[in-house]
Amino acid sequence: MRLYVYVPFLACVASAMTAHALARRNNPRIAAIVLICSGVILAGASSAALSLLAFPALAQLPLVASLGHWSATAVPAHVPVPTWLAILAFCCVIAIVIDVGRVLMQYVDGLTQALRVQRASRGAMIVVDDPAVYAYACRPWPWRRGVVIISDGLQRALDEDERAAVLAHEQSHLAHHHGVFQLFSQIIAAINPLLRPLQREIAFCIERWADEDAAVVSGRNVAAAALATSADRGTHAPPSFGLAHSTSNVCERVQALLDEPPTRDGRFLTTVAINAVIAVGAVCLAAHSTELIFEALRR
Repeated sequence: MRLYVYVPFLACVASAMTAHALARRNNPRIAAIVLICSGVILAGASSAALSLLAFPALAQLPLVASLGHWSATAVPAHVPVPTWLAILAFCCVIAIVIDVGRVLMQYVDGLTQALRVQRASRGAMIVVDDPAVYAYACRPWPWRRGVVIISDGLQRALDEDERAAVLAHEQSHLAHHHGVFQLFSQIIAAINPLLRPLQREIAFCIERWADEDAAVVSGRNVAAAALATSADRGTHAPPSFGLAHSTSNVCERVQALLDEPPTRDGRFLTTVAINAVIAVGAVCLAAHSTELIFEALRR
């Protein structure tokens, strides 16, 4: 347990360092899925490791010791985790639970607002009488149809082909359930702050994924022009439940659309997969070692 329990945190740091390159050197659809999957695995492994570090603090409580049939005073001498570190880990576990609860409450609040928007619409698109330039997609629940909200200002700012590109971009968000990707990325970052770079890169990837779908419909140059124009003239901040067209990483996304479509760089995909496997293996070994220690304390 002495060393294994810390490996998942190192794996999280390694994945955070490679997330930027993975997101930009691979097809955005593949990169988003890989980052989400690895993020979930690493968040789970690191939270399990943190729980193992926190458990000795609980094990010294008389009630827990009596339930486990070991001596509370013997725990500090036999468990290779300093008491101060166990207490710190326990406080971190509580903070994580609170932070994840906050994320989920914000998500539920966003779902409620999105449901109101959908009930107010009669179709899959709402055109808002607003001179500001914006477009965003929202879906109340993953299994319900979503709605694309487009302003009059955006309609006037773009030509017909560019409007089709924006609509294709937002419909891609709905078709591929990018709101769920966004939720999982926020939960991953809440569970482990070391994985916050993954949250940023997942957000970038789902926008690039939608950009590539828009490019299929209208062409890469038209999709890039629509994105640049709406970003240049847009001043409206979308609601928290919406996936907006032109509010993040616009320069990089425009350049990516003007370049050739990305392929796949197996080096970074392999690195992320290895990190996840190592983290899971290490936390399993640490859990087994902890089990052996407390079994010995019962004798």
